[in-house]
Parts: sequence; structure tokens; C-alpha cells
Amino acid sequence: MKYVFFLVIYLCTFPVFAQNISGVDTPTLYNNQALPPVINEVPVNQPAASITMDIQQGQMVVLIPQARLKDVQKDWAKYVGYGSKGKAASADGQYSQYGAVNKNISPDPFNITAKFLSTSDGVRVTVWLSDNNNFQNTNEPSGDRSLALQKYVHDFAVTEYKQAVVYELDDDKAQQKAMEDQLTKMIREEDKAAKRKEEDNRSIIKANDAIITNRQDIQATSAQIESQKGMVQTTASDPNATKGAEKTLRELEKDKRELQKRNDNESKYILLWTNDITASERVIADNRERQANQRAAIERQKQVILQVQAKLENIR
Repeated sequence: MKYVFFLVIYLCTFPVFAQNISGVDTPTLYNNQALPPVINEVPVNQPAASITMDIQQGQMVVLIPQARLKDVQKDWAKYVGYGSKGKAASADGQYSQYGAVNKNISPDPFNITAKFLSTSDGVRVTVWLSDNNNFQNTNEPSGDRSLALQKYVHDFAVTEYKQAVVYELDDDKAQQKAMEDQLTKMIREEDKAAKRKEEDNRSIIKANDAIITNRQDIQATSAQIESQKGMVQTTASDPNATKGAEKTLRELEKDKRELQKRNDNESKYILLWTNDITASERVIADNRERQANQRAAIERQKQVILQVQAKLENIR
């Protein structure tokens, strides 16, 4: 998609350049002056940085903010190589394209050389036409040809800067996606804790019901035990009858102990479930606070994306 930009730029007419060199967000030309200071970082709350050019003895020097050296070198080779009549050569850190074609610069194929330097601000590109160019078929003054070369380099720099900001925008969108995924994970964790709390509450209700039932059974068994004790005393004169009555009494007492043990266990479980509910409530409260912070961070990230999109739209 990026190379479609190059084709459109290549076919643009020369007069457009004169309309694009004014304003804060458009490239500014500095003739025979040192390059102005470059912003180290483009704040997201400010418009796009200006693309500045410096002309020194026929050389065009342009700084492409945020760009990466390898990307610029690769794209420049395609840019100057489009429709060329000659081969390219690279030596001593310079890239030369022989027989380059651009009718705004010259009706004849021409030779153009570029040097690239990676800086903390982006990539600095120095471009010049080789000394052995013969512009025999053009009647344009050299000054017009210089302006055409400026536009040629300027348009490339604009495209590269836009692509760099697109990369920034993609990274910001990926960051937002990761933040949203993290928020979804938090919501699931809250749902899981809430579900566990609900299950613990149901277990407590069930245990309390069991305790009530067991207590009723204990009372009934206690009454049976007292009655059976009377039976033991009544059958004291009959050893066989006493033996059977005592066996029944022991079984009733065992049943009572078993019921009491069940209630003790239910009470222990209720304590565990209650502690678990308290832990779940802490998890839910902490999670909701994290969710609120995460949602706020996502909204801030959305604003960053809007500002980067605005920056992209302001590059001219």
C-alpha cells in the first residue's frame, strides 16, 4: 500500500510544491541556513513535527521524524528506482541511482545520490544530483530544477514520515487491544470470585439447614435415650432383656454422638466457607478497583490514538 503513495507522488505536478511549504504543519524550506533544532520527541498532544530541509551547495538535507534507517533506505531504493533507465550502486555509505526518471526535474534520465544517517530524532537524508548529469533537453533554469528536486525529496520524506506515524498508530492500537484483553481477564476473574462466593453462600445455607435438622434429631434421640434408660432399669431382673435394652441404649447414644459430630463438622465447614467468602469479597473489591483504573487507562489510550491520528492527518 505504501508504494501506491510513491506512484502518486511520482506523477504529481511540480506547481503543487509551492503551495505546500507554508504553515506549521507543512514542510519549511531553509535556504543556505543551518537546520533548525529538531524536536527530540513528538508529544502526542501536539501536531505533527515539521519536515525541515536545508540546501547546501546543491545538496538537499531532510530529517524524517520517527523513521527507521532500514525502512528509509529500502523505500528510497524503490522510489528512485521506479522507471529508471540505469542501475543502482552502493558504496561508502552512499546510494546512487543511475538513469533515474522524473519529468519535473528533467526530461532526460539523471543520476541521483543519497546518504542516510540514523539519529535520535529519525533519519537524516542528504540528496544531490551527480556532477556528470547533462540536462541537454531542458530549457528550465537550474533554480527551477532545484525546486523540483526539493519537491521530489520532500514528497518522499512526507510519505516516510506518514508511514512511521502509521507504525506508531498500529503500536498504540495494539497496546489498547492488550489493555482491553487484560480488562476482559479482570472481569472474568471477578465473575469467577462472585460465582465462588455464591456457591459458598449456598453451601452455608445448606449446612445451617442440616444443623437445624440434626439438632431436632439430637433432641429426639436424647428423648429416646432417656426412655431407654428407663427400659434398662425396668428389665434389670431379667438378664437377657437387660442385655437387649442396654444394646439399644448404646446404639441410641452412638447415633446421638454421630449427629453431634455432623453438626461440629458443618460448623467447621461454615467457618471455612465464611472465610472463603471474605477472601472472595476482597478479590472482587480489588478487581473492581483495578478494572476502574484499567478503564481509565484505556480511555487515555484512546485519546492517544486520536491524537496520533490527528498528527497523521496533519502531515503534508
